[in-house]
Amino acid sequence: MSTSTLFSWLHLSDIHIGHGGASHVADQELVLGALRDDVAKQIAGGVPKPDVVLVTGDIAFCGAKDEYDRAATWLGAIAAAAGLTLDDVYVVPGNHDVQ
Repeated sequence: MSTSTLFSWLHLSDIHIGHGGASHVADQELVLGALRDDVAKQIAGGVPKPDVVLVTGDIAFCGAKDEYDRAATWLGAIAAAAGLTLDDVYVVPGNHDVQ
């Protein structure tokens, strides 16, 4: 019996890029950086490489262009950590993304 993975994904949700004041932004950058590093570490440790990254809801906090610019940069880094490209990232907007 084969145990190969047919399709796998990395699911992220409610990242709310841009939420809060300066201290919250600094904390968010630390957490998102740790998540990026952990994705790379897990894949290097044998977790199946995802075929896609799925982001469901609330990419930004209030829908400002700079929030999406920052989100695109971070999602590109997450994709790279998973051995993917930004073309492999799919997003579904949430209520914070409809401004």
